[in-house]
Amino acid sequence: MLTKIIANALCVALLVNTGMIVSAEESNVEERKSSEMKSLSDSLETTVTETELSVEVTATAEAENPAEVGKTIRKNLAVNVYDVISFDDSVTITNAKGKTQTIEQGEIIWLVGIDDENQRFRVYVPRLYDMLTTNVYYLSYADCNDAKVNTEEEGLVIGDLTKDGIVNVFDMCIMRRGFIYGWNDMQQYYMADMNADGFVSIADLVYLQQWLLGIIK
Repeated sequence: MLTKIIANALCVALLVNTGMIVSAEESNVEERKSSEMKSLSDSLETTVTETELSVEVTATAEAENPAEVGKTIRKNLAVNVYDVISFDDSVTITNAKGKTQTIEQGEIIWLVGIDDENQRFRVYVPRLYDMLTTNVYYLSYADCNDAKVNTEEEGLVIGDLTKDGIVNVFDMCIMRRGFIYGWNDMQQYYMADMNADGFVSIADLVYLQQWLLGIIK
């Protein structure tokens, strides 16, 4: 009888200890799960924060340097400075004072300068010759998505003021004469714009001289 009582007591003790062990193991598993979930949550929060920070930094950099944004847009267009272009539909050009002119379907436009900061080309339109001597007109990059290069018209060969297909010292002589006596030929004027800023200055003359000397390639 005593032996049976002792055996029962041992069984009870064993069951209690086993339950405690199982309970401890379950507790450890829950603690590990909780720790892993917290680690994953911290990792995701860090990733999201870093991503948001990266986007914010990128947006801030672009906002601080709009010229780079404009340059990227221009490079993705099918046309670029010095191209002769036209449109299958009408398009509007605007001068610095906000005055607009409508370019009709098929009308020729020369892209003669770039303004990446404001995302626009400076343009030359033959029929607006007299107006362009005192008014600078611009065509936005956004309006150039439907533009096409006009292969029937001869484009501007920068530096070739004599229009003989060769850039040489005679072109530099014409440029110097333009500085002294003024420009009678608007196409020559824009061909003298060596740095494509839309204006002819001494910097363009120096650029052409250095190119002819082989200093600039």
